[in-house]
Amino acid sequence: MHSSRLAFALLSVVTVGVVPLIGGCAGENSDTTPGGGSEGGDPNLGGGGSGGEVSTGGQGGGVGGGQGGLGGEGGEGGAPVVGCPQDCSTVEVPVCYVATCNEETHVCEIAPAEDGAACEDGEYCTVDDTCTAGTCEAGGPRDCSGGGADDCHTSSCDEEADACSDTPVANGTPCTSADVCLSNTACFNGQCQGAPMDCSATPLDAPECQAAQCDPATGACVVVPINDGIPCTFGDICESDKQCDMGACIGTPIPDCQGCTESEPNNTYAVANTGQGCVSWSGGIAVVGDIDCYQVEVTVPGSRILAEMVDVSGSGCPAGYDGYFRLFNSTGTQIATDDDGGNGLCPMFLPTNAGANNVPVGIYSLCVEELGNNATSPPYLVLLSAAAPGCGDAIVNGTEQCDGSNLSGQTCISQGFGSGTLSCDANCNFNTSQCAAPFCGDGLVNGTEDCDGAALGGATCISEGFAGGSLACDASCAFNTAGCVAAGCGNALLEFGEDCDGSAGCTATCEMFTCAAGEVPFEVTGTGLPLNITDNASFTSTATVPTTGTIKALGVQINITHTYDGDLDISLTGPAAAAVDLSSDNGGTNENYVNTVFSALGTTSITAGTAPYTGIFTPEGNLTSTYNTTANGTWTLTVADDAGGDVGTLNSWRMFGCIQP
Repeated sequence: MHSSRLAFALLSVVTVGVVPLIGGCAGENSDTTPGGGSEGGDPNLGGGGSGGEVSTGGQGGGVGGGQGGLGGEGGEGGAPVVGCPQDCSTVEVPVCYVATCNEETHVCEIAPAEDGAACEDGEYCTVDDTCTAGTCEAGGPRDCSGGGADDCHTSSCDEEADACSDTPVANGTPCTSADVCLSNTACFNGQCQGAPMDCSATPLDAPECQAAQCDPATGACVVVPINDGIPCTFGDICESDKQCDMGACIGTPIPDCQGCTESEPNNTYAVANTGQGCVSWSGGIAVVGDIDCYQVEVTVPGSRILAEMVDVSGSGCPAGYDGYFRLFNSTGTQIATDDDGGNGLCPMFLPTNAGANNVPVGIYSLCVEELGNNATSPPYLVLLSAAAPGCGDAIVNGTEQCDGSNLSGQTCISQGFGSGTLSCDANCNFNTSQCAAPFCGDGLVNGTEDCDGAALGGATCISEGFAGGSLACDASCAFNTAGCVAAGCGNALLEFGEDCDGSAGCTATCEMFTCAAGEVPFEVTGTGLPLNITDNASFTSTATVPTTGTIKALGVQINITHTYDGDLDISLTGPAAAAVDLSSDNGGTNENYVNTVFSALGTTSITAGTAPYTGIFTPEGNLTSTYNTTANGTWTLTVADDAGGDVGTLNSWRMFGCIQP
């Protein structure tokens, strides 16, 4: 048979990850693979074989055969190719990886992308992600600034929604409300809330007929009319049956009502000027020490006497005049006075002046003088009349809750609201329309709130069960105790029952003394406590040491609340030891001894300390004078208050140390 030769084309198998890739990738000059041989068999080696196929060539005959035929033509080799025809861009690769053709191995290879190449980590809330060592690292946060529907919302990135979304800001965050009539505004649950503007200080010409409230257009306090058709007492003193009309107190002119002028002598109630229909009096103190008196008649029981000094123009106070009113009844008994209840330094009987209210029928005299009777006065005008009782007389009577501007000391807060301006309606009932319901953030502790802003309701870390620290209020008006320190040895706060805590030489169990061999530690507490400390008196509390032996080390701890530490003299007396002065008249106007320890091991003298005293101090006397004296028996702590005006309480005290049995 003719021999033949096989030519094999290059077959490359490339594996990418777990995905096989089949493809040829030639170099720049591929080799030419020969086809079959062209020669026949050797004639000396037997017969010739059959001719080869064109593609593979003939195969020589066996030994001893005949002459072989001519070999077939050789097959064509591969043609030279420049570059790599394989397109690696179609290969699927992970994020931050790339597929490239290796020119030497003729395969697509996968490798990490260049560091810093852009990528997408799949998170909406990050931007500008980049590749690092084959990993897509998150870039910066997505900028959601500029969003937020109002001051009480902020725009933040919402990963689930793949969007920038509005969320409420923290409760208590200051905000600007669209309602210009709100004050102290702050965000609460996404809403800008505040207290209605307080307009109570706005002056009113006719309080029964006017009210001050905030103008929603300007945010300023303005006077508005109220109570139209309701009786009133302000306005023209020469008008009767007055009623509120568009903010003015208007009535029917009184016939023969007139302004009168004083005539001397009128310097006592007995010679007071009288005049039918006189409701105003013109006068003046022309001579130092002069007094001007005017009569007024009350015809209805329970009336109120209205008296006010004004300038001759009818308003304001005479420049440079400091007047004084005295009101006398028909027997000459003084029943009311006033110095500067009106404008400036001028007197006026306010509704709160009990002596001029609810007076019986009779003749009364109002006497006017210069305060101190040591100067003259410019001309003045005194408005003087009597108002019958009832709603509108500015006196709270019977079932009235209020009357005009007289609110009996009540406010929105006392009526259960959080803030605002309380007023009185035409029926002498409270008008709470300008009061605001309490809310967290109004600065007032209301309802179930523990606190509100800086208002802690008197609570402290100690009242909340901690040893000390700084109590705060969170945005939900609940106590924030993060700044409080838990009780216990090791918190660096000296608590009652601890000799020390964290100071030099203090043991891990907060003990001050390490008793020598053969000595025993002891601790006893005072009895009969708490003990009130009153002015100019001495008080004692005793503690009994049961252990027999002698004192080798001694410390004393006291807890006293007192409004003026400088009043106190504190001493300790043992069963066989003279009194030791612990502290006398120290602290001045400051308050309290807070778990104060006295010991010879202290580094600061009590005389050099500052109240409230807390820590370890050396006493004024020598506490070591008790050493080597009898321990067993009664020890007495004496607290003496040597001044008046301030009181306090001995809350607790204890002794501790070492005894040699």
